[in-house]
Amino acid sequence: MKAAGKDHERLYRTSDNLGNVLTQYRGFGPFLVSMFKNIYKINPVDPAISTIKAHILHSFAPIFAVLQLIVAFCLTFFLWDVSGSVASISLIFTAILIIALSAYFFFVKEQHLMRAPAIYVLRLFALCLGIFWVTILVTIFPKESDIGQLIACLLVMALMASAVLFLPVAGASALFSAVVGLGTCAVILYDWAKFHHETLYLLGAIIFFIYTCIVVLSCALIRELLIGYLIKRYYLEQRNAILTLLLGDTSDIAGDWLWETDDEGALTGVSPSFKHALNVQEDVLYEQPFVEIMLQKASQNKGKSFFEDMERLKECLEQRLFFRDLIVEVQKENETRYWSLSGRPLFQDQKFVGYRGVGTDVTHIHNIHRKASFRARHDEMTNLPNRTAFFDDMEFYLVEAEQSQEVFALLNIDLDGFKSVNDQYGHHAGDYVLSQIAITLNKILGEGDTLYRIGGDEFVLINKKTSKEKANLIAQDLIKAITSKPITIKEGASWTPGVSIGIVLTKGGMETVTDLLAASDLALYEGKKRGGNCAVFFDSELETLAQRKLSLLRDLSLALDEGEISLRYQPFYDAQTQKLRGFEALLCWKHSLYGRILTEQIITIAEESGLIQKLGLFVLAKATEFAASWPEHLILSINLSPGQILRKDFINEWLIVLDGTKFPPHRLQIEVTETIFMKQSAATFAKLHKLRDRGVAIALDDFGKGFSCLGYLYFFPFSKIKLDRLFIRDMLRDQRAATIVKGIVNLAVDLSISLTVEGVESREQYDYIVGLGCSEVQGFFFAGPLPPKTVIQLISKSGEIVQ
Repeated sequence: MKAAGKDHERLYRTSDNLGNVLTQYRGFGPFLVSMFKNIYKINPVDPAISTIKAHILHSFAPIFAVLQLIVAFCLTFFLWDVSGSVASISLIFTAILIIALSAYFFFVKEQHLMRAPAIYVLRLFALCLGIFWVTILVTIFPKESDIGQLIACLLVMALMASAVLFLPVAGASALFSAVVGLGTCAVILYDWAKFHHETLYLLGAIIFFIYTCIVVLSCALIRELLIGYLIKRYYLEQRNAILTLLLGDTSDIAGDWLWETDDEGALTGVSPSFKHALNVQEDVLYEQPFVEIMLQKASQNKGKSFFEDMERLKECLEQRLFFRDLIVEVQKENETRYWSLSGRPLFQDQKFVGYRGVGTDVTHIHNIHRKASFRARHDEMTNLPNRTAFFDDMEFYLVEAEQSQEVFALLNIDLDGFKSVNDQYGHHAGDYVLSQIAITLNKILGEGDTLYRIGGDEFVLINKKTSKEKANLIAQDLIKAITSKPITIKEGASWTPGVSIGIVLTKGGMETVTDLLAASDLALYEGKKRGGNCAVFFDSELETLAQRKLSLLRDLSLALDEGEISLRYQPFYDAQTQKLRGFEALLCWKHSLYGRILTEQIITIAEESGLIQKLGLFVLAKATEFAASWPEHLILSINLSPGQILRKDFINEWLIVLDGTKFPPHRLQIEVTETIFMKQSAATFAKLHKLRDRGVAIALDDFGKGFSCLGYLYFFPFSKIKLDRLFIRDMLRDQRAATIVKGIVNLAVDLSISLTVEGVESREQYDYIVGLGCSEVQGFFFAGPLPPKTVIQLISKSGEIVQ
């Protein structure tokens, strides 16, 4: 690649300024030496340039053939009297060569003409053709009159000039010219020495030798200039294409605006449409820096994102960076508008001279994206932020609290007895109750409070800059507001809700969102044990959580033996047809003391207690036994933890279970995360290959969440990758997340790997990923983890009858 780059640079400079090149080579002689060293070299240029050269050669070939035939006819006409047979042979042989050349160009594809084998064939053709013409000249020259000899020399000169049409082929034109020219010189010298001892013949041979040198030199030089020109044109087209991609269509008709600044950031020119959009007097427009003008046009609603965008624009202009699609919020005619700005720095002789860019009014598109983002982050029934928004915002709150050392409270709110409403009055009544509860809760919220509905009858309230006393006061107000007034469900029927609240206080630090939610769940469960309608604080030192973990470590083995641990199955669907593709088996443990235990916590506890293999075999046996009754095309997906695969007898134990349940391996899919490869990666890959050889599909789960996923895709032929829900959560409101999702979908397509998108929770998210060409989808938009009975009903409803 470095050698190719040097050749490009040399040829580029040759086409740009021959005088500078001669100066650099310190004289014409060294330049000729350098050029002749490369005369037969097949330049390692870009494929696009080779394609252009092949096209030129393909276009010139007919002209070259016609010239050869013309010379052959002329020889036949002028030399018939000398030797009719020789003239006939020359015409016939020329015709045969031209036919052969034409056939070669017909059968060899144009894009293959600049490859090494084709170039060697064309060089051989040039050599043979040159030898043929010299042979004809040797035969007829001594027998011809002076006029005939002169005509023969002129024809040879025309032949040598025609070699310029073979320039794209490295060395072919120079080879043909040299053979014909030097052969002619030898024929003239031979005739001078043996038949004509006149000085004119000797002088003619010398002149012909000089002419041959000039032609060969010209071929070499013109080829250098031709290739240099092609490279220069190609890279110019590349730069124009990059500029077009960077700045987009700059036509005012298309709604885009042009702008340009000097090296100090002041506008030096704007298109008429942009001048109209800015609505700034012309004497002011060209006196102020571009950033200052944008600040003057800025919207009055200057939120955090506005200042971040303006700061980024200022930073790019100061540091002379490319920027693209930078959205700024402006005020125009008492209306908030959104402009997209793109720009690139300009340099002349390596000196910065300013910026040139485009701008576009993207208000309509921005509003569409904002509405889609709102729907993706909000619950449709209550209009409250949803679970996705909660996890997203909590990450920010934790960092903010740690930096400011200000306490905020997480209040986990759960209705008591809500299930009876759905059972007695139906889900429509339940939805109405939840909407009324949301209205009631919203009325109590303070300035620093944010309320979320994270699922079912569970709400979460974030109370910032608070204290234990303030958080308790808010909790009591919530309980009073919810329980003080019955909700009329329908005429003659009402329901008085109860509520339990679990509260956890934090300053950020080492806590995670999952830890805090688990802590609030524990406090909430304690409140329900006390009879409900109360608020319980979780110990801020998390001592209870540690005790809970030790208790769970002790109880897991007993829970496995007594059947307290069961499985739930979350379906995944074909993204394009919405047809059911299979189910992922997930652990479910409802502890008698601590309530529902999350799947991730069960896995962690099992690995720490040494029960992971026992738990894994339990999941495999129970899931495959249940899935054996499904239709044959449905897939069972099971998660595999690092603790399982590192065991020496892992493969044998799994195969024994599969043989026992008679579940077909080709219907089983194992999901692994990149953490499984952190240790003993060679052994891990070997075991996975053994499973894959038995027909088991291997999927890479949580793709994009870690640091080394691309390396694992290279070293192991995964059947599927599952995109982590992190990017799906943010893609409709964050361009970076959307770009990553698009890139991973394209990566899966290029690698011919199936892609499952996890965490699809809204119609907008589903429509977006379907448009990208995703293979499979999974998430609460379709269904959460289901018990076996519901799985059977779902399969039956989807048209598949369970045997």
